[in-house]
Amino acid sequence: MDRVGCRLDLGIQTNGLLVTPEIVQVLQRFGVRAGVSIDGPKAVNDLHRVDRRGRGSFDRVVKGISALRNPISGDSVFGGVLSVANPNISPRDTLNFFSDLGTPSVDFLLPDFNYDTIPESLASGRIGDWLVELFEIWYSGYPDLDIRIFHTIMKLFLGGTYGYDAFGSRGRGVVIVESDGSYEGLDVLKTSYEGAGKTGLSVSNTPIDALEDLPIVRALSEKASSASAECIRCEFFGACGGGYLPHRYSSKHKFDAPSVYCSDLKLLFRTIRSTVGNDGENLSRADKCEGYG
Repeated sequence: MDRVGCRLDLGIQTNGLLVTPEIVQVLQRFGVRAGVSIDGPKAVNDLHRVDRRGRGSFDRVVKGISALRNPISGDSVFGGVLSVANPNISPRDTLNFFSDLGTPSVDFLLPDFNYDTIPESLASGRIGDWLVELFEIWYSGYPDLDIRIFHTIMKLFLGGTYGYDAFGSRGRGVVIVESDGSYEGLDVLKTSYEGAGKTGLSVSNTPIDALEDLPIVRALSEKASSASAECIRCEFFGACGGGYLPHRYSSKHKFDAPSVYCSDLKLLFRTIRSTVGNDGENLSRADKCEGYG
């Protein structure tokens, strides 16, 4: 196969329950890093992350992380943690937990609700207040912990070009290849309605580079192509990109609306922009977010 000068960063996301020394060796052999999904301390994680018997997964997840980070021989293949933002845990306790866990990075996801599904408890600005407090504590006390959402937004305010599917007016694009070979634009769109991410195409009839101009793919790379007029006029469009596509959905307006978390995100953007403008060391900190600038 001809080399085209591209560098691939290979990774998998796992719940960590089935990690074995043999799996770690395979990951080492092929240069693949593994991220692990965990929602926080044991009592929080085990509320929702349970096995078929209803048993909490926390202890087994932590064991899996340890196996990835401390292989029998060779280097760690532990890539970091994926977690869902949870305002029921204090931001300080959240950061202390992940710091004590020894993870090099955390990527916090906003809960996947939209205008039709968001509970009243999250519709009152709780997520925004929580994120601001998390950012302020992290910024002043956890310089070695990479939090993707914060580093990306900082870098965008400092002139960076690319964000990712959830942030920034431009992204690298997202295509999902399902196990049956079919292409989907974004797997999380399934939270909007059945079939929201389907393209009708597959690896058997369409080369992957032909997907670049599909509206559902462009919506995650050139965000202005799908963002609402209100969002494009917003002062934070460069950092926000019009809101994460699944979070914009309603049965009434489809995706032609700001994120259901719009007010929360504006609060976070104002806080980060103010901090970036007042601290000359922000560029070096934002540069930790590799591949998104």
